[in-house]
Amino acid sequence: AYRGCARGLQAGGRLLGRLPGGRFETTRRGWMGGSMFFSAPGRDQTLSQLETAGFEIVETPTATDPLGSNTEFVLAEYTG
Repeated sequence: AYRGCARGLQAGGRLLGRLPGGRFETTRRGWMGGSMFFSAPGRDQTLSQLETAGFEIVETPTATDPLGSNTEFVLAEYTG
């Protein structure tokens, strides 16, 4: 999937994404009238996949919402 993102970017283009808190696979039934499969390989594997696709990790900031939950993001630059 990240190679597909890279095809749409020139060298120096940036990608902002949310990092998964852990590894998971699930199917959500009743999602937009059907079933949808969701999965994530986990934080470290996601960063590794980005690097393999030609991205350099710029930063991984964490945002905290007012209710106290944290979400980690990744800012990556396509190096071509």
